[in-house]
Amino acid sequence: MTPEKNVTMQDAKGQVVLYKNRLEGSLKNNSVWLTRKQMSLLFDKDADTIGLHLRNIYKEGELKESTITEESSVI
Repeated sequence: MTPEKNVTMQDAKGQVVLYKNRLEGSLKNNSVWLTRKQMSLLFDKDADTIGLHLRNIYKEGELKESTITEESSVI
């Protein structure tokens, strides 16, 4: 990723997080879809760490895996 523009997101605590990166994803139904690899670049973590966090999100029931995972998204 190369620095190019600011991306503002809200974290779980409602705090605004500012990222300055260029990242390509896909837009579907007003949502940005990223692969684990793309998320690892965005958050500067390896893809295994992203997978661990996603499994915890599913386990805790914060999100349902079927609602945020596409069949063709496994890379």
